[in-house]
Amino acid sequence: MKRRAARVITVLFVILWSAIAGAQAPEQRPRPILAHKPLVQLKPPSPGARKPSGPQESQSYAGQQPTASDHRGTDQVPLTVKVLPTPKSQAEISEEQRRADEHAANERGLTTATWVLAGFTLLLAFIAAGQIALFFWQLRLMRQGIDDAKEAADAATKAATAASLHATAVVRSEMPVVRLHRLQMKDHATGAIVHTGAPPQHCDISVTFMNHGRTTAFPVQLSLGHDIKRDLPEYPIYIRIINFEAGSIIRPDREFRIKPDHSVWMTNEAYRPFAEMIVQRQAEFWFFGMLEFEDFLGTPGVWRFCARWVPFLPPVPGESQEQPRTPHGGFVVGGPANYREHRGDPPAWLGPTHSGFLLPISPPD
Repeated sequence: MKRRAARVITVLFVILWSAIAGAQAPEQRPRPILAHKPLVQLKPPSPGARKPSGPQESQSYAGQQPTASDHRGTDQVPLTVKVLPTPKSQAEISEEQRRADEHAANERGLTTATWVLAGFTLLLAFIAAGQIALFFWQLRLMRQGIDDAKEAADAATKAATAASLHATAVVRSEMPVVRLHRLQMKDHATGAIVHTGAPPQHCDISVTFMNHGRTTAFPVQLSLGHDIKRDLPEYPIYIRIINFEAGSIIRPDREFRIKPDHSVWMTNEAYRPFAEMIVQRQAEFWFFGMLEFEDFLGTPGVWRFCARWVPFLPPVPGESQEQPRTPHGGFVVGGPANYREHRGDPPAWLGPTHSGFLLPISPPD
């Protein structure tokens, strides 16, 4: 933009300088045409004239007076002819005077018009310079306005983001928070809760959820599965699907127990080697599931969980060592990422062989 303005100013000044130089140039007047006098050829001597034969005769000839018939150099036979101009009439003199006056008037008018044009060009140059200055001033104001608008837009964006985060936090604070609360293993034959050792050949696993939110949750479907192996496959395979009836709810700060319990039964041939492998930690008894529910706005929610049965848990830090400790085991939350939602680190006292958090194994009194 600056380069373009400089070019415009340069062109205007060149035009102004050309106009001033043309006005100050000297007037070129036409040179008058001079009439040369024609030369008249001298009259040659007559053929009958006698030439002088010698020096004496030449001298005597020169000393002789011109005769009456020799008229050279006189008005009758002049040596040169003077051409006199034809006298002009009064009308021609008046016409020439009129033409001279018109020419002078035209020259004065042209000079005046040139100066007027130069002044007008100079005025246009000043106007163009003023417009350029005004343009840069407006550009500066526009830039300041854009900067102010950008700051206002940034402030509005931050305010909107803060308002959105606040609204999200308020809404989430009112949403239901459903989590796995308790897993219990029972002997199917006696109904007794298993606290330690290998799982019974036929056992039942009760599942209890807890709503830690402020509003009611509406359960839709629960998928459950179990497996006995060292490591689980990448993705879970659920073997039992429970569809909840319409009207089922999980109240805030209330437990929600799944009925009936999940039943696990192993044949006689498979139970003994599996039990020994579980006790020796050569294999794990895995239990996993996925609960699907909705909140009061109809927004779907999912909570996946996975736990393994640990036959004998290590001592808890701070536990008294004076009295003999009764060995006990239980479910410990943990497993592959595709099986669960919670990915927290396990407590250090569980040791490297355990991954997850210990779940309650005793029913509330």
